[in-house]
Amino acid sequence: MDATAFDRIARLLGGAATRRSGLKAALGASLGLAIAPADGSAKEHGKRDASRAATAQGNGPSAAGPCKKNRCKRDGQCCTGYCLIEKGKKTGKCRCIAVNKPCKKNQTCCGTLACTKGVCTSTKPGRIATGDPCSPGDVCKNAVAACVPYATGNPDGTYCLYPEGTACGNNSVCASGACVSGSCGPAGIPTGGACAQGDTCLDPTANCVAYHSGAPAGAYCLLASGKTCAADGDCISGSCTGNVCAVGLGEACTNTDTCAGDSTCSTYLLGAPVGTFCLLPATKTCENDDHCESSFCTKSACAAACTVCASGCPQTSISSAWSAASAGDEIGIAPGTYDLAIGSIGMDITFRRCGSTGTVAWGNSTYAHTFDVQTGNTLTLGGLSLTAIGSSPSIVYLGGANGSTTKLVAKDVEFHDLVSADYAAVGFDAYVDGEFTNCVFSNNTGSDSYGGGAVYINGGSVSFTDCTFTGNKNGTNDSYEGGAVYAESATSLAFTGSTFTGNGQSGFDGGAMMLSSVENLTLTDCTFTDNIGEDGGALVIEGGSFTISGCTFTGNVAEARGGAIWADFYAPDTGTIINTTMSNNEAQATYWSAGGGAIWAYGRPSPLTVTDSTFSGNKDAARGGAIFIYVNGSTDSTLTFTGTNSITGNSVTDPSGAGSAIAILVDQFSGGSVTVTGAAAAVSGNTTPPAQCSYAASNNAPTAVYSEAVGCVFP
Repeated sequence: MDATAFDRIARLLGGAATRRSGLKAALGASLGLAIAPADGSAKEHGKRDASRAATAQGNGPSAAGPCKKNRCKRDGQCCTGYCLIEKGKKTGKCRCIAVNKPCKKNQTCCGTLACTKGVCTSTKPGRIATGDPCSPGDVCKNAVAACVPYATGNPDGTYCLYPEGTACGNNSVCASGACVSGSCGPAGIPTGGACAQGDTCLDPTANCVAYHSGAPAGAYCLLASGKTCAADGDCISGSCTGNVCAVGLGEACTNTDTCAGDSTCSTYLLGAPVGTFCLLPATKTCENDDHCESSFCTKSACAAACTVCASGCPQTSISSAWSAASAGDEIGIAPGTYDLAIGSIGMDITFRRCGSTGTVAWGNSTYAHTFDVQTGNTLTLGGLSLTAIGSSPSIVYLGGANGSTTKLVAKDVEFHDLVSADYAAVGFDAYVDGEFTNCVFSNNTGSDSYGGGAVYINGGSVSFTDCTFTGNKNGTNDSYEGGAVYAESATSLAFTGSTFTGNGQSGFDGGAMMLSSVENLTLTDCTFTDNIGEDGGALVIEGGSFTISGCTFTGNVAEARGGAIWADFYAPDTGTIINTTMSNNEAQATYWSAGGGAIWAYGRPSPLTVTDSTFSGNKDAARGGAIFIYVNGSTDSTLTFTGTNSITGNSVTDPSGAGSAIAILVDQFSGGSVTVTGAAAAVSGNTTPPAQCSYAASNNAPTAVYSEAVGCVFP
């Protein structure tokens, strides 16, 4: 179509001459024709079209000349973003939307950013810096980084982040959220953050624990005293002073300046444990006993000074203080000698020494029981010396009932030189619990009606921690024995770090302890020295399972069997001995079923297991310089050695005896067997008379084997 024809059409359409170029362009585009403008301005139109095309891509008018960074008349003139023209003005300013800000179209976002899901993000590979937001599948500027979420989930979203082990300068570039010592560490909880058991803390020096102060409640990733901190909430003590975590309540310290809150670096008034600790004075709010100088936290406050003293105190006698007391009270008693029986106790109450020195010597010359705790109540004693006054009756008696919560708590209490009228220095009747810490039981004598010179236990659960038993002996009733302790039918009996020395007497079983049907006995890090009994120089165990770990038995003597231990236990009971040393113990009887310089055990058929233990210098008159196992009945028992054991230097002293290390006797008329495993490697250097090494039982019973140094085969 030529120009003349076009003009004719334009006139027919009523178009003005001034609109000819626009119409030509429109018709040309509609008809697919290249129509040159009549005014010869094709070049200029090409520039504008290129500018519009570039603007549509958000890259500015590259074909129309240099883009504008500041002043503009329309969007296409801006290098990036859009042209913001205020109302009433002909020119405006170039503006763009930053990363992570809301948008509606690509050309409004800054630089290489694109409007993705209504937010300006980068879709151009290889341009996203480490730590910056990204979309899944994006390529990060640093090839080591990947577009992933933080392991902690905070902040939300995906970012270019480094994996564990990559060099870093701050937490925000690591996928774990933790840059530790210049390297991305494993994922975990930030310091001060709430955690659960087994969680990993971002700071490897922090631990998932509770605050010493108890507030806020729960567990958090916290730093120990002396660690560098940024806030109080970073520290176990709850106090960050000078960017260092202060020493918490009850923790060891060297000077007061390092202690948190109102605590000072001082010693416990009762003297245990020994050392200096960050402790609170009287009346300060506390969480537990270990936070207070007095060792007592009652009704959430550290115990005050004396309640009872000669003058200047609220009370001048224990009896008047007791009359005025309410449930849960503490009565602090000044040093002195007191002859008084409290008698029946029907509420929770504490009697304790006040002050850091002096002795509260307390007994009574009138009644059988100084304290008689009734069912469902707790008596707490602290720092007292309970001793013989007048007729020296039993000091503490507790009676209970099934399901009750009757309990005795004794801390730093000495029970000494008592001759009991009934029970023992401490008598627990049925279903009564007890906790003894750092207590001393010395030179006490039990009654003729019950066992135990120091403690009688009938049922319940009782624990002893760091206690000492010296020179105690039971009464004359051989049905209830045990020089220091007699226990029967207890659900749990635990001794930790305790010492038994010189307890027991000739002719009575269980020099240190007589235990009958104790369901769960544990002895941990205890020492038994120079105790004496007829059977069981140190221990008699009749029924119930036991675990002995880290203990030492030395110089104990049994006039009959089991220089250290005499054990008779029934299936499914088990006996376990771990990391224990038995040396220079002795059993003296020579009759046919006697033996066991260290251990005599009756297998019925409960197993005995020995692990990583040492038997040396023990001796027996009959058989089994170290261990004797006796089976009487058609049962199969086992003696098992595991780990590294040493059975050396043990002996049998009678010329007709046998088995200097281990002896096994199966009664020839009743059958049964004992299987010993793992002993051969442990047995060496033991001595025995030239008697038999093995003995064939009659009546088709399995072979009974005695072991001398080397050469015997265990069945």
